Amino acid sequence: MTDRKPDRITILSGFSLPFTITSTVFSRSVIMIIPMPAEYLDQLYTEIGLLFLISLFLLILFLCTVIRFHTKKKAFSEHDSQIRKLNEQLQTLASERDQLRSEANDYQNQIRQMDLKIQEYEDQFKLQDIQRQEYIDRHSIISSDVYNSPSKYYYFTKSCMNANESLMYYYINYILKEILPASEFSNYYIFPQVSIYSFIKVHSSLEQDESEYASRNYWAKSIDFVICYCHKADRQYLYTPVLLMELDGSSHFSSAKYGTKTFRRQQENDRFKDSLFSDLDIPLIRFQIPDNHLTRKDLPRLRQLLSEYFPRQSQNK
Repeated sequence: MTDRKPDRITILSGFSLPFTITSTVFSRSVIMIIPMPAEYLDQLYTEIGLLFLISLFLLILFLCTVIRFHTKKKAFSEHDSQIRKLNEQLQTLASERDQLRSEANDYQNQIRQMDLKIQEYEDQFKLQDIQRQEYIDRHSIISSDVYNSPSKYYYFTKSCMNANESLMYYYINYILKEILPASEFSNYYIFPQVSIYSFIKVHSSLEQDESEYASRNYWAKSIDFVICYCHKADRQYLYTPVLLMELDGSSHFSSAKYGTKTFRRQQENDRFKDSLFSDLDIPLIRFQIPDNHLTRKDLPRLRQLLSEYFPRQSQNK
């Protein structure tokens, strides 16, 4: 028996077969009303039985065919559904595969870019090593040359102060001599460009990192003029700072000439000095010359400022 689906003619034939047998049996029964010989009736009954068995067999065969058809149809439907699911899964896997390939390509591109950057960094490191070695070699030569031929790098300015500082020093000395008695004036000394480190020290009780930071913060800073009082104590002469003076030129008020970076650094230095000497109770005078030129016209203003710190001597005068 084949697996092909039964066509419409076969199905109709299967339904019409029982009616054919029934009509045949009915016709035979009608005939039986008519008196017939016994031999003929036996033959007739035999034929009817055979026809009934054949029709029953065909009916069973038909039912089996229909059941098998429906079973196959359901199996085919499930098979088609599985095939569709497999196709969907294949499409999903294909999409994921394409996405993974795209991500792999992106990673490869990133790796290539990182390799290029690493190569650039290696080239930069090599160049820095070369430059550092050149600097070390040149520094060694310069360091040796500075000691062997110092005049190649330094020259003598013939003055330890610039024009404004020299004139300021003269004015301070002139005014102190004017307002102080001669006996007192001989005890006062004016020192220009004094390092703060020479008369301000860092507490030894500080932690190491605090001490290092505090030292670095004022190590290279200086005061333009320090007026000291000289007196003898314990068989030695002490020069005690009594008044500090700063000559503030244009760099203290504007960044136009020296730039923003220098101006900010100058402001930070000024704030540090003001805070330091105010906290230590050491008077600091800032004599301002915004035009960067000190003249004789500034002498009265300077005399008034100094007289405020030497009032008794000024009144006695």
